[in-house]
Amino acid sequence: PTHTPCGPRAPAPLAGCLVTPLNVLVGGQASPRDTAPEDSPPKALGPGDRKAYGLDTHQPELRAQHERKWVEVLSRHYRRQEAAIMSRVPEESGKSDIGGVWWDEERWDRELYEDLLRLNVLTAGAWASEVSTRLEIELSEERMLPWLQEHSRVQAAYINGATRDQLTEALRAPEPREVVKELFLTAISVWVGRQAESGITTAASFGAVEAAQAGGLRTKTWRVNSSNPRDEHLAMAGETVGIRERFSNGMRWPGDPAGGAENNANCQCSVEFGK
Repeated sequence: PTHTPCGPRAPAPLAGCLVTPLNVLVGGQASPRDTAPEDSPPKALGPGDRKAYGLDTHQPELRAQHERKWVEVLSRHYRRQEAAIMSRVPEESGKSDIGGVWWDEERWDRELYEDLLRLNVLTAGAWASEVSTRLEIELSEERMLPWLQEHSRVQAAYINGATRDQLTEALRAPEPREVVKELFLTAISVWVGRQAESGITTAASFGAVEAAQAGGLRTKTWRVNSSNPRDEHLAMAGETVGIRERFSNGMRWPGDPAGGAENNANCQCSVEFGK
């Protein structure tokens, strides 16, 4: 969907933060579809190198904590939308259209961008911290923020665009109020879980790979964790490439936006780093 960027801003603190947000001003923006932050020259491996063996981004307990926060925040977003819409949805089909009902694209994209930026910063920072601690290095987190900004902007526009399309169809139903009500019930009970799962995979992989690169690790291996993975991902299980290279599916890590929804929706894959 067409989107007017809300402009750069620093993420506001999130109640019940799981990690400390990046304490920096927001800088420029880089497209997640094009490139991650520029690679720093690999540093010499130090004592932390011994702790890199078996280092994997698959962290079930940490993931569960972040999933709860993502679901909570995304659910609030859908409830705000529902409250703004329901009173204006007609009783009968054909009495209104999506623009006349609620679609303030600038508002919804701005609000969801702000929510997602905080979530992405928290999640990427948590996984980057895990890897940095294991490698006993200091990571400059400022370099991650421009990518997370642009990723959050694209992510917000995509999610809201999908909701808008569903609402457009709902308004054509014989009893649109009932269909719209059911749509938001599904959003809160089903969509948020899927969106949280995919969002965490992307942010966690990004943060961990950034830390691994900063720590001088040289390889990454694709790992499959789901009991019902995609055939394409199952075929890649165990595939190892250089830390700055792409896997055979063209992705830098699980959840890489370059893979599109066909690769990222509900993905639970991870990467394991090596020397």
